[in-house]
Amino acid sequence: MSTSSFIKKNATLGKAAILIKGVLQTFENGRSTLAFNNLWLEIQDFAKDYNINFNVPFQTQRLKRIRREPNRLNDFVLITATGAEEPNEVDNATAEDYFRDLLDVNCYNLKSEITVVKNYLTLTTGKDDISLEDLKTFIVKNVYPNIYKLLQVALTLPISSATCERSFSAMRRIKTWMRSTMVENRFNDLSILNIEKDLAKKISNNDIVNAFSNKNRYIVLK
Repeated sequence: MSTSSFIKKNATLGKAAILIKGVLQTFENGRSTLAFNNLWLEIQDFAKDYNINFNVPFQTQRLKRIRREPNRLNDFVLITATGAEEPNEVDNATAEDYFRDLLDVNCYNLKSEITVVKNYLTLTTGKDDISLEDLKTFIVKNVYPNIYKLLQVALTLPISSATCERSFSAMRRIKTWMRSTMVENRFNDLSILNIEKDLAKKISNNDIVNAFSNKNRYIVLK
């Protein structure tokens, strides 16, 4: 279900983030103590209904193994470790800082542009919810350069690479070693039908038969 939602053509980063948060929240709820207790009660009720006897072995907590230094290193003194860094040398740059420098976005100007755009669209459209179509028609590169750059990233950055990977998998399934003599045109047509199978399923078989019957099938013999 999640994969199908990610590869939709109308999928956005916002919808993908909400879906991912929902999946993570489901896993967290399933791994909680309350969920485990409920599952254990269901197991006990199931075993009681079907006369299944099971014994839970006594479990003790394993002690953590203490790591000891080899005796051959007793005469050595540790000065520094590989990859050790001083506190002031640690790079604390976040992804936000990285992309801000990469796109050359001014945070102060960006906040001002967002405020102006929100107020203008609210007064123009008369609604608090601003759609993507409203932004695309109003945002101009010369007037709002910072928002324009962020919109370009949001609209061009794919939320997953599942579509590309599935395309290569489909081509590998179509052109096998038994179909090595398949010409390029037929291979392209079959690949498109397989990759865009959601659209291909909507095509009526009667329409295909009618289109084929209307063609001139006479072969000129020379």
